[in-house]
Amino acid sequence: MTHRLGLDVRRRDAQGDAVYQAELIDPVRTALVVVDWTGVSDCKTTNILARQYAPLLNETLVAARRLGMKVMLMPGSASKYYAGSLASNNALALPHHAPPPPPPWSDGCDPWPGWAPAGSYGGMPYYDLTRNGIAAYSANQICNCARTGHPVNPTDQAWDDYPCRSGAYIDWSGMPPEIAVDAGDYLSEDPQHLWNMVREHGIEHLVYAGAYTNVCLAFRYFGVWNLWHAGMNIIVVRDLTLPLVPVNFDPYLKPPVYDARFSREAGLEKILEFTERHGVAGTITRDQITGQAGRQHG
Repeated sequence: MTHRLGLDVRRRDAQGDAVYQAELIDPVRTALVVVDWTGVSDCKTTNILARQYAPLLNETLVAARRLGMKVMLMPGSASKYYAGSLASNNALALPHHAPPPPPPWSDGCDPWPGWAPAGSYGGMPYYDLTRNGIAAYSANQICNCARTGHPVNPTDQAWDDYPCRSGAYIDWSGMPPEIAVDAGDYLSEDPQHLWNMVREHGIEHLVYAGAYTNVCLAFRYFGVWNLWHAGMNIIVVRDLTLPLVPVNFDPYLKPPVYDARFSREAGLEKILEFTERHGVAGTITRDQITGQAGRQHG
């Protein structure tokens, strides 16, 4: 008999209040999907955080494999560094399965064509984090570095005028070196490969980690909202995801105003609350995976 994985999943009731539900899932029919955990963000702070979180993510990947979960690594354009690797070849070798409607698959941080209102991500504008959506940035008003002055680009000067943005791209030639790729993993930037893995192995639950919570993790073609739309059961590991939010500026207001109370953690919580409230995904903490793997193999 397959061992079931017990999770304490946070969801939302009709009033929007957090509720925790004990759920049992089959780890053999579960995949851990890691989205865009690379060093090529245009925000230096986020790149630093990605490196700092990498050992925790790797520990979770090790635990997931021990529990029998499949691992799908999707580092976007950094996938090119893994060409010819066992994990990349595993993804290429999967039998083709017809994609869910609406086809075709494509790349980019956009919903599938035909179901999202024009100019929005599933009805969620980039700008307004808390009133209408979860993607809290615009081209001229974003700082993830907790600056205490004015919003970035108050007069539309170039982003690279700011030291924290200049040279922000860090080329690790792939994911951070702390993240080990296992011979049994799958690795690709092609959402069709993710779908092939889902169908080939009878995957019922997709557990997501990655960056940014409110951009690529949410809306890439292999992201949370699109795979939920395809009928998958989605769970997000809320302490293994990085948001792109304006730190120290409250996006409740237009234009944002300085507010030291609005932190990266506060922004992430708003993003996750929106996702939970709309029934797209429940959320867990990574210790629910690492802890159970340790008990089974201790």
